[in-house]
Amino acid sequence: MAETVAARHQLIEFIVKHQVTFKEIVYEAPDTDFLLDYLPNGDDVCATIKPYMMARIVNLKNFFYKYPAPQDAKADLVFRLHDDNIADNDGYWHLCVSDDGIELEKVEQSSESVEISIQQLSKIFMGAQTATGLARRGQIIATAEEAAELDSVRVKQSPSLVDYF
Repeated sequence: MAETVAARHQLIEFIVKHQVTFKEIVYEAPDTDFLLDYLPNGDDVCATIKPYMMARIVNLKNFFYKYPAPQDAKADLVFRLHDDNIADNDGYWHLCVSDDGIELEKVEQSSESVEISIQQLSKIFMGAQTATGLARRGQIIATAEEAAELDSVRVKQSPSLVDYF
């Protein structure tokens, strides 16, 4: 939007002063920053969030093999992954994260497991959502402890895909 705080304030001031001149002002951005807080009358603004891009985990084992888990991450849990498109991903997986790195192995059915789709797993590990939030909304089936374990492994930064390739 603007390179400096002063430039952002000048741009917003310009928009506010000229708001009656325009029927509609459209601002599109790939980030998730909530910009209405910068406006003096943010309540008068209608904001729409539309999906900009989509990312998906294709090869689960390879993804976790290369995943940059935080240094202090610890996890030891089984999850039931639902993937209707890639059979190799579908099934029960044991995820173990320790000082030695990440280990992911396909295992036999387990009654003690997190239930998650490939879409939700992608959201968690690509930084778009937290497992805790998804569990709270019923979008994954996990105890608070299991969700916290998944969250400890995820990279804590918002994803940014700024252009189509």
